[in-house]
Amino acid sequence: MTITDRRIGCFYINLSMINRNPQWLRQLFAKCIVLRAEISYERDAIEYHAICDEFVPLGIAGTALVYEAEFHSERGFIGFRP
Repeated sequence: MTITDRRIGCFYINLSMINRNPQWLRQLFAKCIVLRAEISYERDAIEYHAICDEFVPLGIAGTALVYEAEFHSERGFIGFRP
């Protein structure tokens, strides 16, 4: 995974998830490199822009897709969905 792959995406993590399940977030962040993080009080979440092998490569003038981080109650983080 490198920045030249242009596999950049955006996703949100709810603030309550951060407090309830930090181990799930460790699984998620092991799969990506965060480029920017910003709190969004309107969404009650943190907005992350990251590089991840699971993201679709951007085109020449592309805009980062928004992905949903998927979690399973027993297995934790299972992947991203556009």
